[in-house]
Amino acid sequence: MISSIKAIDIQNYFNKISTDTPIESMKKYKNCLNGIFKMAVDNDYCAKNPCENIKLVSAVTEDQKQTYTPREAYLVIRYARTHKDGLGIMLMLEYGLRKGELLGLKIEDIDFENQILHIERSVSDVKNKNSGKIEVKIKPPKNRQSNREIPLKKLQLNV
Repeated sequence: MISSIKAIDIQNYFNKISTDTPIESMKKYKNCLNGIFKMAVDNDYCAKNPCENIKLVSAVTEDQKQTYTPREAYLVIRYARTHKDGLGIMLMLEYGLRKGELLGLKIEDIDFENQILHIERSVSDVKNKNSGKIEVKIKPPKNRQSNREIPLKKLQLNV
């Protein structure tokens, strides 16, 4: 029964998985449990939410994000200028676009007069649960902050 689950049980669970689970995953698990117990409290299945004071600690170190050195960025741009898909590579490097955001661009997303690039959608591959086939989905960007306007600077496109 859900009312028999105590805060110590949940804390012990998170302590047990802390050796091999990243903190971001643990936060998602806790949020899910928290939602379940909030509903249980709201529906009188238990008196108190046992997730409220759970402490999360993880022994897994997050991978550091790597960026190009100025030399590496120069080499990527030099390569991009000589290839047919180079403009996309340059946009991703210069403006920090994700692959899905780049693929979601339409010509009307570029305000040539004010030199602004509007990021309003993203393209991703999603597996259809029924057929198992991969389908292309167009959806809003990853999060609210990803829906943005980027001031454009002149790209050096001469090959």
